[in-house]
Amino acid sequence: MRVVLLCSEGKPEICHRSKLIGETLTELGIPVLHIDENDRLLDQAAVIARLTAGQLSLFGSHGFTSRKRYESEGEDDDA
Repeated sequence: MRVVLLCSEGKPEICHRSKLIGETLTELGIPVLHIDENDRLLDQAAVIARLTAGQLSLFGSHGFTSRKRYESEGEDDDA
């Protein structure tokens, strides 16, 4: 069975689905692919590397949330 989840975010590292659903599916051994802003397929690991600038988590999990603003989003908190 194939399942597709869509959102309006151009960059997968900004989408909360990559932070929450993508991480959960990956932990369950289910492969996850994202389409980036250049129409390229990225696996979950590549998206998380973009999000964290390759920085590993000290405790094995980054603890992503859907509401937290992540620095790599390039948005100003006052916007």
